This record gives sequence, C-alpha cells and structure tokens, in this order.
Amino acid sequence: MRKVRLLPGILLLLIAAGAAALLIRFFPCLQGAAFLNQNGDWGRLSFDVTLKLSEEALSQEQTAFFDTLAQITGTGKEALLTLHIRGQSWEELLYFEIIPGGSEVPLTELYLGEQQDVVNAAMLYNAVRSNLAGQYELLDLLLPQWSGEEYMSLEQAGQMLGLDLSWLGDFSLSDYENMFSYWEYFVMLAVMKPERASDGSMEFSLHTDFAEGEQEKEGSADLKLRLQKNDDPSVLSAEFEVNNLPMALDKLDSLLVRMGREESFSEREGLRRIESLAGSLTIGEAHQLQMPDALMDQDTVERIAAIRQILQEMLGR
Repeated sequence: MRKVRLLPGILLLLIAAGAAALLIRFFPCLQGAAFLNQNGDWGRLSFDVTLKLSEEALSQEQTAFFDTLAQITGTGKEALLTLHIRGQSWEELLYFEIIPGGSEVPLTELYLGEQQDVVNAAMLYNAVRSNLAGQYELLDLLLPQWSGEEYMSLEQAGQMLGLDLSWLGDFSLSDYENMFSYWEYFVMLAVMKPERASDGSMEFSLHTDFAEGEQEKEGSADLKLRLQKNDDPSVLSAEFEVNNLPMALDKLDSLLVRMGREESFSEREGLRRIESLAGSLTIGEAHQLQMPDALMDQDTVERIAAIRQILQEMLGR
C-alpha cells in the first residue's frame, strides 16, 4: 500500500526532472529567439559570399549571357560562374559588388530596389573597353575611357551590351520586416548546438549531411550563428557553407511546412541555379544606402549600343 502511495510522488519527480532538463537544454534557444525577434532587422545587413553557379541549371538565355560576357570582357567563363559577391541591404534596397573568381577587382556593382534596378555602367564598359583595346590598339582611340560613376538601368545596360539582364532583378529583397517569427527563430535554434563564447555572446552551430532516398551523401551544410552582446552594434553574425544548394532548399522548405509557413525558397529559380555557396553575413552592420538617381540618357545608350553592334560585325563576334 505504501509503494502505491509513493508512485505518484516518483512520477512527479520524474516529470519535474524531465521538465528541468528540457528547460536547461532549450533555455538558450528561448533566450536567443527572444533576442532575435526583438532585434533582428533583416533589412539592414552586410554580406560577403562566394558562390558557384551550376552551368547545367542555367537557362538558354543565361548561358548565352555568360558566354557573351566572357567574350566581351576577356574574363574566363569559369571565373564568371564562380563569383565573389559582397554588399549590404538597407530596407528594400540591395547593393552588390560582383567580383569574378580569382580577381580582386569588381566587374560591376548593382543596386536592386523595389521600383528600379541600376548597374554601374562605367565599371562594366571599362572592362569591355580594356579587353578590346588590349587586342586592337585602334580601339583604344575610338573608345574613350569613362571616369567617375555612370549608372544606367538594367534594361539600358542590356541594350548597351546586347544582353538580357532582367533576370538579375529576381534577387530583390521582399518582406524583410517579417522574415521570421519568434517561434520560427526558436525552432531553428533548437536544432543547433548552443555554446557560450568567451566574451559572453551566445553561439549556435550546426552540421548536417543530406541525400535523396537511400543514396549516399549528396550535400552538406555548415552554419554557425553568433548572437552579439547588447553593447555590440551588430545583432547577429553568421558563417555558412552549403554544398548542393537546391537540395538544401528542398530540406529547408520541408522544415518550413512543418512550421506552418507557406513560403517556398526551393521554387526561386535564381537560387536553384546556385550549386554551392559559402560566406558570412552580419545583421545590424550596414550604413544607409541610396539608389543612384542620375542615370545615363537614352540617346547615349543607343549610340554605344550601335557602336558595339558595328564592332561585333567587324570583328566577327
């Protein structure tokens, strides 16, 4: 009879011990989710990423784009498919510096906004000019070098170069204010390993391998998050490396569905063309951006496009 009376007490102790263990395990995740939900402003971040595009996944128009760009700039196609991209976001505006693999000099820079997308035409034009003038000395006189900053819309740049650049606008940032909820932050942190850094900041890390069905490992992802202390101007810094990004996006979508979220990252064609990527980003470490408003006039664009077409015919390109 006494043993029967002790049983409820033992069960209560076991339940209390289990609850305490869960609280100890997930308290950093609860704390981190609250911190990110209050301070995580995805509209203000800086990033530094190296990505490799899958040539097989490119559309016919995109393949033609990279072939032509490699030809007119003198940059190897492999270098154009392995890009170093650095930049930042400020609310709806995204800024990119695009650097071919193995180079330290940006090929051009882009501003992608809600209403307009703009490219630094001077940087792109001078890259083309330098390549052509290096092969044909006469063109050094016919094609003046541009100094300063000359901007034009993606449509104008495409007309000048004879390329379709409209697909670059697919990487615009939307709904940055509602990127993740408290619950979604918690779920993401709960699958990671928490650790307290020496300076008091919280760190979360994750390594995962994935494959389709019973196949061997086909991809992997490494992620390390660092939640900065309150006196640090940056809120979150992240280091990441993903191999086989399309498969990783499929896994991410499965997780988002279980979290009750309808948004699909795997359906974004621009992201599915990326084979792998690695780099870092920091939330809260960004300065205010402004879309360039002094764009090149259309007459100048049409004159340059006409010269480009004549040169292509003369040089058999």
